[in-house]
Amino acid sequence: MASGQFFSVILAAFFMGAAWGQGVDSGARTGEFVGKVVIAGSGTQVETAIDIIANALEKGGVPVKVVPGETSRRAENEKLPTNGAVSLLYVNSDIAPRQRPALIVECWDPQGASLWKEQTSLTVSGGAQASAKRMVERIVKNIEKSRIGGPGLPKK
Repeated sequence: MASGQFFSVILAAFFMGAAWGQGVDSGARTGEFVGKVVIAGSGTQVETAIDIIANALEKGGVPVKVVPGETSRRAENEKLPTNGAVSLLYVNSDIAPRQRPALIVECWDPQGASLWKEQTSLTVSGGAQASAKRMVERIVKNIEKSRIGGPGLPKK
């Protein structure tokens, strides 16, 4: 009788674990990321830059998934092979007082190889948000002109 109870406990634990695993899945192959370009980043006013880039890509026919908050490129890139995303577009802004503001957007494939990189800077800063907007508008022009439909930014 004890072995029957033991088997029941093991079987119940198995089914509970399977159910919990389904609830914990963070987008892995569920459609949330599959076939999309993941956009993430770090730095001052990075949300402003990401929003503008995501909007431009969606208008250009590129499916995107924005990762909220600041995150590391390596952490997001390591998720690509399991979540089904086609690439990672990582945005890094460096806007600090008394420094030349810079914005870098780099596209990475699921294996961690850099596909391309766009970067720009300003000679003078007009405030963090204004600087971010001006720089990202420059980068978006380049992305719209020569990157959409190419490596890392496939259209739907």
